[in-house]
Amino acid sequence: MSQGNVEIVRRGLEAFNRGDFDAALQDFAPGAIVDWSQSRGPDAGVYVGREQIRQLWTEVTQACEQSTMIAGDLVTHGEHVLVPVTGRLTARGGMEVEVKTVMVASFRDGQMVRWAMYQDRADALRALGLGE
Repeated sequence: MSQGNVEIVRRGLEAFNRGDFDAALQDFAPGAIVDWSQSRGPDAGVYVGREQIRQLWTEVTQACEQSTMIAGDLVTHGEHVLVPVTGRLTARGGMEVEVKTVMVASFRDGQMVRWAMYQDRADALRALGLGE
């Protein structure tokens, strides 16, 4: 199932980058959680369910002229996928920002149940019970 989970992550990021949140959410379980509690930004928090997640993504992307999330090498661990992400944002007024985080996508029965953000790879690995 690991390769299938990787494909779900890739497909979801591609849809997010197109602004197609319906497609990006299609493989999320109805009660999925997006955990941005480790974020250093103003949207830090935990978002439950597709509507809260869609609202978060809408607010984040509407604050920018352009928002693109680029995945690095994805690593599977059981039902989890470690996703290094580089976010490239162009704010209103033209200021460009690049943000690097590591996401962990967790799956159950072929659906994403959790998408959690960590500031670095070590934190993400610790959350999975793994060392560097």
